[in-house]
Amino acid sequence: MCYNDFGDNMKKETKITIFCIIFGLIIGIISKYSNEVFGNSIYDQIFHSLDTITAGLFIWMVICYCIATSSKNKWYAVLNVSLFLIFMMISYYSYCLIVLDYFPDKKIIFWSLMLIPCAFLAYLVKIIKPTKVIKIFYLILGIIIIIIDCLWLHGLTPLTIIFDILLLIIYMIAIKIQKNSHQ
Repeated sequence: MCYNDFGDNMKKETKITIFCIIFGLIIGIISKYSNEVFGNSIYDQIFHSLDTITAGLFIWMVICYCIATSSKNKWYAVLNVSLFLIFMMISYYSYCLIVLDYFPDKKIIFWSLMLIPCAFLAYLVKIIKPTKVIKIFYLILGIIIIIIDCLWLHGLTPLTIIFDILLLIIYMIAIKIQKNSHQ
């Protein structure tokens, strides 16, 4: 690899890292705002429907999977997924403190500890070659999480079913892209 290739790769990875930070900040604010908005206007209903979407686990799994697979190597995958989640938590809980005058310290501790397995999973996504068995495992895991989301977290509503199907399609495309990139 020549020096210019290294510089180009670093620029690309830096852009991905900066994107993860900014995206995490924006998603954290939108997620918390959507938890709190109520009303009859179309604007309020759209934002409140985001609460249903962001309350599920599958959306975060898909986002973190896409971040990990778009990262250059296993260490950037860990860094980028961790930064996305950290900055999402910072903006989410800053909104709680500044706007709502509420600071859920036990939830912050729990989700901070959850960063460790998330970072480890990002690492695994990069080191495990996506064979057919792994691809099937990823799909089964995604479907199990969708079922948990629908049954435990937010119920079977037309919006969540449509959104989870769209996310599943995105997830399947990401798995296919990752498989092709390892060949």
